[in-house]
Amino acid sequence: MRFSFIILLFFSSTFVCFSQQNNRLYQKGIEAYEAENYAKSTENFQLAKQQFQDQKQFLNAVNCLAYLSKINSHQSNYKASVSVCNEALQLIKAKHIDNDSIYSELVSDKALSLKFLGRFKDAFNTNDSLIKYLKSKGNKSYLANAYQIRSRIEIDLGDYDNAINSAKKALIINKDKSQVRKAALYNIIGVGFYFKDQLDSTSYYYNTSYKIKQEIKTDNYQLAIATYNIGIVQEDLGDYDKAIAFYNKAAAYDLLDRGEDVGFLSDIYAALTNTYFKKNDLEKAEEFAEKALKIVIKKHGENSPNTSFVYIAYSNIFELKEEYQKSIDYIKKALEIRRKTYGNNHRWTAESLLSISESQLEIKQYTEAERNYKEAINIAKTINNKLIEAYAEMGLGTIYLETNRHDLALEVLKTSKQKFVNAYGNFHETHLSALVLEAEAYFKQGALKKASQIIETIKANATKTNLFYRLDALTLELDIAHQYFKETDDVELLKNCMDNIEQAKQMLFSIRKDYPTSKSRIYVNNSMNTFIAKAIEASYILYNKTNNYTYVDKGFQLSELNRSSALVSGIQNVRFKKMANIPQDVLQKENKLNHELARIKKEIYYEENADEPDNDYMDKLLSSQLEYRKTLDSLLVEIETQYPKYYQLKYSEKEISISELQNTILKNDETLVEYFLTKNHVYAFVVSQSEVSFKVLSKVQEIQSVLQNFRTRLNKRESITQLSNKLYNLLFRDLNIKTKRLIIIPDKELNHLPFEALMNANKFLVEDYIICYSGSASLLQTQQDDFFDFKFTSNWSGFAPSFNLNSTLVSNQTEIEAIAKLMKGDMFLGDEASVKNFKEQALDASILHLATHAEIDNDNPLYSKLVFSKDSVLTASDIYTLPINAELAVLSACETGFGKVEKSEGVMSMSRAFQYAGVNSTVMSLWKVPDQETAKLMELFYKHLKKGNSKDEALKNAKTEYLKTTDDVVLKHPFYWSGFVISGDVSAIASNSKLWLILLVFFGLLLLFLSRKQLVKLFK
Repeated sequence: MRFSFIILLFFSSTFVCFSQQNNRLYQKGIEAYEAENYAKSTENFQLAKQQFQDQKQFLNAVNCLAYLSKINSHQSNYKASVSVCNEALQLIKAKHIDNDSIYSELVSDKALSLKFLGRFKDAFNTNDSLIKYLKSKGNKSYLANAYQIRSRIEIDLGDYDNAINSAKKALIINKDKSQVRKAALYNIIGVGFYFKDQLDSTSYYYNTSYKIKQEIKTDNYQLAIATYNIGIVQEDLGDYDKAIAFYNKAAAYDLLDRGEDVGFLSDIYAALTNTYFKKNDLEKAEEFAEKALKIVIKKHGENSPNTSFVYIAYSNIFELKEEYQKSIDYIKKALEIRRKTYGNNHRWTAESLLSISESQLEIKQYTEAERNYKEAINIAKTINNKLIEAYAEMGLGTIYLETNRHDLALEVLKTSKQKFVNAYGNFHETHLSALVLEAEAYFKQGALKKASQIIETIKANATKTNLFYRLDALTLELDIAHQYFKETDDVELLKNCMDNIEQAKQMLFSIRKDYPTSKSRIYVNNSMNTFIAKAIEASYILYNKTNNYTYVDKGFQLSELNRSSALVSGIQNVRFKKMANIPQDVLQKENKLNHELARIKKEIYYEENADEPDNDYMDKLLSSQLEYRKTLDSLLVEIETQYPKYYQLKYSEKEISISELQNTILKNDETLVEYFLTKNHVYAFVVSQSEVSFKVLSKVQEIQSVLQNFRTRLNKRESITQLSNKLYNLLFRDLNIKTKRLIIIPDKELNHLPFEALMNANKFLVEDYIICYSGSASLLQTQQDDFFDFKFTSNWSGFAPSFNLNSTLVSNQTEIEAIAKLMKGDMFLGDEASVKNFKEQALDASILHLATHAEIDNDNPLYSKLVFSKDSVLTASDIYTLPINAELAVLSACETGFGKVEKSEGVMSMSRAFQYAGVNSTVMSLWKVPDQETAKLMELFYKHLKKGNSKDEALKNAKTEYLKTTDDVVLKHPFYWSGFVISGDVSAIASNSKLWLILLVFFGLLLLFLSRKQLVKLFK
């Protein structure tokens, strides 16, 4: 759970008594102040102050100082503001100036500046002295403002009851004199009730304040505060979409109020970060967090209490990315600031301890997490905050579960659960979260019936806004069924789970629908992986026990459910828009926005990693990123609303069955092998037109160990014969493959294994099989379905930029020249191998060949690069947004098939970027294949491709011919030839003449089909 920073109304009426003297400097100072030209205003007031003092007009000099104090406050220079107030107050005292208006104004400004510096006790004492002074003089004119400021300071001190009382005193004094003040005081009372966890009262006062502000048409800043606070309540109630809507309103109001440099935009963006974090929407959370951090540091510095709230929000991003140590580092910064500013016994200190404990839990730092949770509980008891106590108890319950202290876990979870119910009612997300942990505790105790009862309660009450808790419950339900099977050999509970699997899949589809961006969808898909793995294990057990083929199909569909879905969705999206007849100008607008957003993200990445980042430029980029995201989101909503057919197609979530795979995708000489790695086992679905099998292979740990050694020795060009034979036995021997063509769909680490290099009886698999790869059967189906991508293109375009003499890539131009001659294509060498020429050719070429360097960024795969002439580059993010019409992209650059492996999506490689952009098949490299061997393999590949071989057969023939024609035994090592693999649609390349022939045949058949009467009508 993350917590939001409440913004209080900054209201301080100006009581400055203007001097009657017509002093030009003083008037110029006022004019510049009102025009927000603070530098000029400061200069004039300082000169005027000196003249007034020289003329012994001390009251006017004090007025100048009051303005200077306000200027410093507007510029967030609160130390200077305090200093100026002190100077003015000393002058009042020394010259015996009796003016309650100016005195009240200066003391109030000083108290507020001390508050913003985090010196809350000093702020309270300063404000208290003013209240005593005004009471002693019987002056109520300024007392309402003084009590209003006191209530705000008491909120910071965590004294919520007194804060409410002070605000109510101000209301009584104010009566109905000022509706502006009344709205502000209702807001403060709402804040007090919020921190007392009384959300009904909070909502009443916030909404009343907002209504008054709307009626009196108050300024944008006040409306921003009102909508922001209502958003916080909606967030706490778990209605994240409503919360986001109110936060966006608040941001719009705040930006209208003199832009980013004024107001509290960083807090609004931090709140949006927290809300998107709770929705698991990584990409949008990250966009707001980056901007919030820039704004708050620029305005308040790195060690301000305001900044601590953004640090907490920013830590959420690293938690979503599973970079828990970075998350902890940011929370530690916030915790240090809060201990210094608020003290140890304060809400914000306790909430920082909760945040840091969550990340410590993830990396199994149980001792540290337990210590922090217990400190948070002690603070919560001291300040009487039941919710913080409940969150800390739930955290302790998680630790006790992980360390097998199940009785203790149940004890603290029951008390935690009750506190959540008291605060939010039944089946709020906090209640559901506690129930999930409680069910797990009973499960680990062996009380399966009790655990199952709680699971049914969760399933019945986890609504659309908190479906992840239902997913947790379903996962635990599978754990119970597996445990029951182990104990009794009874499959009844497993059957019950699998009988309801269709409902579970619809729930997963529903969750995915809320994550339109690729980055967020990948994250969410990864979070589903545990459930899917347990369900596949259940499918295998039931198939093995019952011999019922239905469980094979269910297992296969589950395996497919979470494979390359973001990639398939991206490719299909273009087709669906064509099918829905969305106008070309709308599509062009969307493409432009996507391209600009990708460009801005790339610039942000480069600027962040620059030796000397330009902070102003970075700030502009982050603002532009949010603007383009907002515009793009609005356009996508408009498209989905105005074109319902597109919406229907986009969210149809069509699945592929084994029978469909057999009947429409596989040829009679092909077998598809789809691997799925769970925590303990490797499963394989083996499908040909005539046979289907579902097998469990060796233990995952054994395969991972052998695979790691294989890769290490292969890269060192050492003997891999023994390891290659072992991998064959572990992964392939028992599959009983009867066809010569193989489609391999790997999983996790297997994505980096060239199966062609596995050995059986001293023969490589490439000698016996024609092998290609795919991310999923659904992806293969999408890439083979070219009905909407019928292309009239030129033949072949190759690119080979020049590099310096020390480059390892010296044969790339020779490679391109030889292939261009063979394919009668267009070649772009040296300076001609530019990004501009590539983009132009990408629209027309049926084959694109890039013989260049690649720079792979495993941490940030979007920014892996292909290098073109004059050191210009295309990143993976650039390629994702390009319209590429090629049937085949040959990426003979280094490691174009290598990259970070996502649990659900596969390898985030350069090859994937080309497939996303519309290329149906890619030849890619899994490691840095030497230059000369690359050139030789590529020439052989094209020789066989030109003969009419399918792409996979052409690559197989190239490799076997390389082995036969290479005399040097060293160069026969798989390092030199097995690194290139092919993925996607492997059908033979059709030349333009063949395409025209197909069209002529098509129209000829059409003419024969049409009646004479229809012909007359057609050509009339």
